[in-house]
Amino acid sequence: MVQLIPRDYPRIRHHAAIKYAPENITAFRSARMHNYSAGGLCFASDQALASHSELSIVMSDYHLDRFGPASFRFYRARVQWIHPTMKTGRDGFAVGVQFVGHSHYLPAYDDDIQLHICDLCGSLMSNDQISCATADICLCPHCAAQMKHLPEGSVRKCLERFFVGNVV
Repeated sequence: MVQLIPRDYPRIRHHAAIKYAPENITAFRSARMHNYSAGGLCFASDQALASHSELSIVMSDYHLDRFGPASFRFYRARVQWIHPTMKTGRDGFAVGVQFVGHSHYLPAYDDDIQLHICDLCGSLMSNDQISCATADICLCPHCAAQMKHLPEGSVRKCLERFFVGNVV
């Protein structure tokens, strides 16, 4: 009897081209995503990856206005499981990853670069790409542009209070 693994989020079938690179490797390999959820995705790989290792994933069909995994260009993910598969006579692996971070931008691969998270969308990027609206609010360029277009008033003040954490 097959034992079902409890999932935190429902899976959504979605086939798309992705590129991935294991931790500390800058050469990306092509792969095919089979499904995703709010917490991660599953893709086919011809390479055996170590469980709990970290990956960089780039979405080939990225577009800012899309829904789902294509709404961010870059993901940092941790391998949760890997299963051997047999596809059209070739050996391969199904890899399940959990998202650790995401970004609209591709980060530089340099250990000396410090990364920061956008307070609004959670994008991961280098400190020189972050715009600080105030001393307490740091936003990616996309979110900063959205915030800049908000008129002065109660909506803007509520958002600023939300970012700061309602600290008076």
